[in-house]
Amino acid sequence: MAIFEDPRPPGHSALRYRPDVDGLRAVAVLAVVFYHYGFWQVPGGFVGVDIFFVISGFLITGLICNEMLEGRFTIRHFYERRVRRIFPALFAMLAVASVAAWVLLFPVDFEAYAKSLIATAFFAANFEFWREVGYFDLAASFKPLLHLWSIAVEEQFYLLFPALLFLTGTSSRRKLLMTIGALFVLSLACSIWEVGQSAATAFYLLPSRMWELMLGALVSIAPLPALPRWWREALSLAGAALIGWTIWTYDRWMPFPGMAAMAPCLGAALLIYAGGKDSAISRALSLKPVVFVGLISYSLYLWHWPVLVFAQIALNRALHPWEIYACIALSFALAVFSWRYIETPIRRHRALGWRPLFSGAAAAMAVTALGG
Repeated sequence: MAIFEDPRPPGHSALRYRPDVDGLRAVAVLAVVFYHYGFWQVPGGFVGVDIFFVISGFLITGLICNEMLEGRFTIRHFYERRVRRIFPALFAMLAVASVAAWVLLFPVDFEAYAKSLIATAFFAANFEFWREVGYFDLAASFKPLLHLWSIAVEEQFYLLFPALLFLTGTSSRRKLLMTIGALFVLSLACSIWEVGQSAATAFYLLPSRMWELMLGALVSIAPLPALPRWWREALSLAGAALIGWTIWTYDRWMPFPGMAAMAPCLGAALLIYAGGKDSAISRALSLKPVVFVGLISYSLYLWHWPVLVFAQIALNRALHPWEIYACIALSFALAVFSWRYIETPIRRHRALGWRPLFSGAAAAMAVTALGG
């Protein structure tokens, strides 16, 4: 028996594959990659992480709601999917990065890397990098695992949110919306306040980032009306404009996230809400090359930053333009390999039961932490 009544509005009655959402993932990851590689055209490309958060909130909430409605949601099954999705590519990248760090880093940098490796093994990298902020902090170009703060934030969310919904015994759409709405408001207020008090705390920690995931969750379960085509076109264009405006006008020196993060997050939410059918933006996001970049986006995000950091350390200077393009090409090649031969086989290998899967995950965490 389902534990709560159907919270899904008309048009959201089934959890179906959305190629345009994968296309939105492609926009997010490319914005981050080009920002990190110094393309002046995307000074606000860091908002790609915020777009990822909205997408995650939308997909995870929809998945949980569907399984609860069908009476088959279990915490074990949920975490089994997360392990299949997150662990293989992540720990493969960490193994390669650790070898590169051992070869290329000076002792003081290698020690800092070891600390971040231990934190990453337990999905606490955001706490480690938050703790390191200060006068004696190393430059970002010497932190090969710095980008994993966002993976840690998402994993901490995945640990808390499903259990919260399950344990509260949500029995109606109204209660579900009140729970998610309260988390959204409290987290947004925390984010706005923390930006003025401690920029590092606001940037790295879950309480000031959770509202972005909750915005995606609200799109997933709120009773939003079905839209005529011209409304979908208008809202899709508005969402794309908000994302484009932030990518091209924001910069690293502005207070963030706080209210500044509302524009890219709202843009992503509008694209998700108004998309999925026949709007021009949705068709563009659903093009096969764009969707493919979205499919490899997780692996691309994992690899692009260590490639950049280790290349600069090995050369002991900033990269020349052709070297930047070569590193991006290498990142794509590693991402495609990782997606094809590491991510996909583990996710589809159902013969691998949950017990050996969890045992292997625990072993990977332990070996990584001991290696650190």
